Amino acid sequence: MTLPKKARRIQAQIALHERWHSDRPELADNARRELKTLALAEHLAKVNEWPPLTDEQRERLAELLLPPRM
Repeated sequence: MTLPKKARRIQAQIALHERWHSDRPELADNARRELKTLALAEHLAKVNEWPPLTDEQRERLAELLLPPRM
């Protein structure tokens, strides 16, 4: 499977930050978050092609995206 151009660019940024900016791990962490966000957005675009969800299914998914209650 080939990765989209944007995903390859982000992976290269992660490698760059790990190699040359190891004193600033937040740079690589931010790039990892961006890569995960891109992967989730691509998956959600595919989900839009599926049959509609029930209200209960939507509620369960929404709970997964909310921060945990304390």
